[in-house]
Amino acid sequence: MNSPASPQNERRRHERYQLLSGLAHGPVAVMSVPGWVVNTPLLNWSYGGTQMAASSVVAKLSPGTEIAGTLHLSLASRLAQDVRFHVVATTENTISCSFIHDNPDALLFMRPWMECLRRGAALTELAKGAVKPELWAAGWRVWRGDGPLTLSARNMDSTDPDWRIVFQVGEEYAEVGSTNGKTFTRRSLDNDGFTSPRMQSSDEHEVSLLNTAVMLLAGASSGAVPAILRVKLVDQLRAGI
Repeated sequence: MNSPASPQNERRRHERYQLLSGLAHGPVAVMSVPGWVVNTPLLNWSYGGTQMAASSVVAKLSPGTEIAGTLHLSLASRLAQDVRFHVVATTENTISCSFIHDNPDALLFMRPWMECLRRGAALTELAKGAVKPELWAAGWRVWRGDGPLTLSARNMDSTDPDWRIVFQVGEEYAEVGSTNGKTFTRRSLDNDGFTSPRMQSSDEHEVSLLNTAVMLLAGASSGAVPAILRVKLVDQLRAGI
């Protein structure tokens, strides 16, 4: 992949992804800035910039102001990265910003998260005829995206639905999900978490896989995956933070 600032990636650089709200443990991404009383949640995010929800500090900002802050991700673990950005515009309760790209590698830390959001946004639900009959009969609904990426869920109205998301990690496939309220992580050589004899459960939860699953689900904002389901799944994955 080329660097975020390269001309051929200009469209992707400015493609904004809406972030999931209504989570039990708060937003998945917030910005902290010295002098700001509270952290500001990110409403959307791209390589090029972000829009944040803010109120008390808006009146003090003007377009072009340069700000140094720290981007905090609250996934299944907590991550932080120092960033700098310019204020582009403000409304009564939002701040639109563009990240400062000092060099081609300045925002490389964003690459895996942007890719997760992009892949999640591409999820679409399979029609009944495209789902394996035995899965459909067992009540599973299935969504597919590129990457490849597969999300399956059943008992969606329950507090703890059964679900799994399968995605590629290097040369392997990984699976994250929950059965009877118990979260698991697995790795495999097959893109099928239901039938793979080589899919092995981890002795311990792999935090990197849990983090990836959170961002894939956070990015599925096209409406294909119900928001109430995504909130339940992300809340499960973030229960330990």
